[in-house]
Amino acid sequence: MMHDHTALQSQARRASVSFLMAETDVGITFADIALRCEHPRRIAETRSRARAAYQAAIRYSGRVSLTDDEAREIGLRLSRLRARLQQLGESL
Repeated sequence: MMHDHTALQSQARRASVSFLMAETDVGITFADIALRCEHPRRIAETRSRARAAYQAAIRYSGRVSLTDDEAREIGLRLSRLRARLQQLGESL
């Protein structure tokens, strides 16, 4: 029974790390689209989606036990996303 619990915890942690990686990738993608776009409405929509991804990743990252390598990678991704959002005029 204990083994099942440990396996589930490990699986949940891996899923959480995958979520953080994907969420930051999605945010960076939306920010890149906004930076290349010329239509104000489209810029606002994609910037909003990028910011939502950033906020979700920030909020959720404090709830996940990360290895040093995972923390470093997610930190780099968040930094890239933050820089792009600031380029788009977001104050973070």
